[in-house]
Amino acid sequence: MLLALSLSLAADDFEARRFYYGDIHAHTGASGDAGSSDMGTCLEYGTGAPASCGAVADLGATARANGLDFLATVDHVTSATATTTTEQWEQVFQQVNDLDDPDGGFVTLPGAEIFLELEDGSDLGHRSLLFFADRPTLAGVTQLDTQPSGSISNVVVDCAAVSTFMEGLTSRFGDAFLLPHHPGVRKPMATDWNCYDERYEPIIEVYSEHGSSMDSTSTFDIPWSGYFEAGTVSNAIHPSKFGLRPGFGAGTDNHDTHPGQVCNTDTVQTNHPYGGGLTVVVLPEADRFDRSAIHAAMLERRVYATTGPHVPLVVEVRLADGTVLGEMGQELVVANGTDLVVEARLPADAGPAVVDVRAVGPAASWTMVRVGEGTWSVTVPGAEMPENVYVDVTLDAGVIWSAGCPDGGADSFDHLWSSPTWFDPEGGDGDGDGFSPEAGDCDDTNPNVYPGARELCTRAEADQDCDGVPAAEDPDCLGDTGDTGDTGDTGDTGTNLPVKDTDIPPPTADDTGVPGPTHRCACAGAGAEGLGLALGLAALLAASRRRTS
Repeated sequence: MLLALSLSLAADDFEARRFYYGDIHAHTGASGDAGSSDMGTCLEYGTGAPASCGAVADLGATARANGLDFLATVDHVTSATATTTTEQWEQVFQQVNDLDDPDGGFVTLPGAEIFLELEDGSDLGHRSLLFFADRPTLAGVTQLDTQPSGSISNVVVDCAAVSTFMEGLTSRFGDAFLLPHHPGVRKPMATDWNCYDERYEPIIEVYSEHGSSMDSTSTFDIPWSGYFEAGTVSNAIHPSKFGLRPGFGAGTDNHDTHPGQVCNTDTVQTNHPYGGGLTVVVLPEADRFDRSAIHAAMLERRVYATTGPHVPLVVEVRLADGTVLGEMGQELVVANGTDLVVEARLPADAGPAVVDVRAVGPAASWTMVRVGEGTWSVTVPGAEMPENVYVDVTLDAGVIWSAGCPDGGADSFDHLWSSPTWFDPEGGDGDGDGFSPEAGDCDDTNPNVYPGARELCTRAEADQDCDGVPAAEDPDCLGDTGDTGDTGDTGDTGTNLPVKDTDIPPPTADDTGVPGPTHRCACAGAGAEGLGLALGLAALLAASRRRTS
């Protein structure tokens, strides 16, 4: 990576890692709402005016010229208006399959785009179906194989049907993912995070020519159709909302057969105002780069999103003494109350382009300060330990791009968004009630449950005071107040445990020691369970019916 950037670049080496840049969402004339110069369909969608399209025959050359190390094409296989013919789709799929050349440093992921909705019209979202098996295995894939409904219909019976479809598909054709894209936009379709299967959706496409789906409070590249709050990435990963644990990627969603072209806007889908982004796959320097390596990196969330710039990014989490706990995408077990140092490192020659670096958690963010050449750091106090954190690097596009980059954005900034790192507490006082599990807290996720708490006598199975006796049998609920901890009496209980101030209101229905419902839908085998919010999503989207993407 050498500043300033041109488009034609190769993989970067940095800190014994190799960084590969790819477009995971590109279309050709095999989509009914896209165009290719050699498929007789290169027109501005909706008006029929001439557009400027690349050729399917030049896909590989165009991708490489735009600095891509890997490419996924995802022409539409559902929706009457978004599809073309079976023959055209299969032609492009197999051509992309045959372009795979890992020995030559270029990897392809043939795929398809799928729209999903329920029979009542509730939207589940758009997904990119990507295949990772070898060329001979994928030589037999037909368009019918990629359609969950068995036709161009978007309709599936329920969320579980999508998981069942993926189980059958992968049993025949090997590893495949079904990645959500533009999840937080009102049009063409937002994502319902209740329908999510982590086995097949390890990363989210957080940015494309539709704009950013990261956070509805952000003013950076706001979606042309507006945000749909429930579908945003911040909602998806927030522990008290959907609590999902995906990595982050990006794609162009380009519709004029110019994969990886982040510095021009779409000439076919002209209402899509931005140039789009790329996904960066991070591998150990010595590892072979091929389809299986990309699959493993996505599964392990060793990926991040860029709005265009080819800039290596390393994120590490350390203890205050310098001990490295882990990197982006990992799930770390950390003692509650531990101060955490979040560090971001970029090549030194990227330093002049850096405008801001922030560590972002579900409820707060922390400004990272430059502590060395190409290195930014911040200490997150143990009292503020977030459930997850990702790094947002803001770059000055005027410094990054040598020839300029007319990407349609209203400002001159670009971003790198690392995949989040998650923190699972071990020991300490997880719920802030003054008691750790070691001190006798029998539910360290609920601040109303601790030794000496008032018993909740209205729930027979409750054990608010952690004495091992359910309310139905507890003397405190039968008129015997011998357990002084439940009355606030600080006399010697014989346990030598500290007694917390119990002058608090009675627990509410949500404070009973029973964890609240999770919003995550483990779709496999779930039937229609967990889809309640899908109906609400449909109602909110009813006034803004889908466009093709």
